Amino acid sequence: MVWNKRNYRKDPTTEKRTAWPNDATKTPGHQRASLQVHGLIAAIFAQTDVMDLMEQQFVAAAQNDFVARIASGEIDTEDKRKKLLDRYGEELKSKYLEWSNLQVSLVAGAGFEPAAFRL
Repeated sequence: MVWNKRNYRKDPTTEKRTAWPNDATKTPGHQRASLQVHGLIAAIFAQTDVMDLMEQQFVAAAQNDFVARIASGEIDTEDKRKKLLDRYGEELKSKYLEWSNLQVSLVAGAGFEPAAFRL
C-alpha cells in the first residue's frame, strides 16, 4: 500500500472533491534514486587509498636512500646493490602487515567536503 500518493482538493466552482497526484520529489522522506557509495565500501576505498599513499612514501624514501648510498660510494658492486634492494623489498613486505591494521575513519561533511582520515 502506498500512502500520500494523491492530494484531494475541493473545486470551488463544482463543490466536488477532485484527486491530484502528489509530486514524489516533494513528499517528505522521499529521496530520488541515485548511485551512492555507503559505509563499508567507502571505508575500504579509503583504506586502500591510505595504503597506496603509505607505499608511495616508503618507495620515495627508499629511492632517496638508495641514491644517497650510491653517491657516497657505499654501493660499489652489483652484489651490494642487489642485497640492498632485497632488503628494501623485505622491509616493504613487513610494512604491508603493519599497514593492514590501520583504522581509517570517514567523517561525512556538509556538501562536498572531502572525507577526513584518522590514522
